[in-house]
Amino acid sequence: MKKEDRALLCACGCGTPLPAGTEPDHLCRVRACVNPEHLEAVTRAENTVRGLVGKLTADEVAAIRASSLSHLAAAQAFGVTRQHVSAIRLNKTRTVA
Repeated sequence: MKKEDRALLCACGCGTPLPAGTEPDHLCRVRACVNPEHLEAVTRAENTVRGLVGKLTADEVAAIRASSLSHLAAAQAFGVTRQHVSAIRLNKTRTVA
């Protein structure tokens, strides 16, 4: 079990593992936060989408999809991770405004 998962269990006081296929989403976007009101168990895909909110405009998402840059170069150019670029190009994430 990952350290942040253990912290989530302690913060929630439930002592039970997260549901299968989920991970803690830090709604405040602070990974070290263990405030139970700031945590929610979600799928990795949903956590990735939520992490993009507010970072990219719909035009930037379109530019990433149209770009011939490598995933890493596009990630650096747009200030997101390589995994975000991959998810965008594979249409595994919705556009954001």
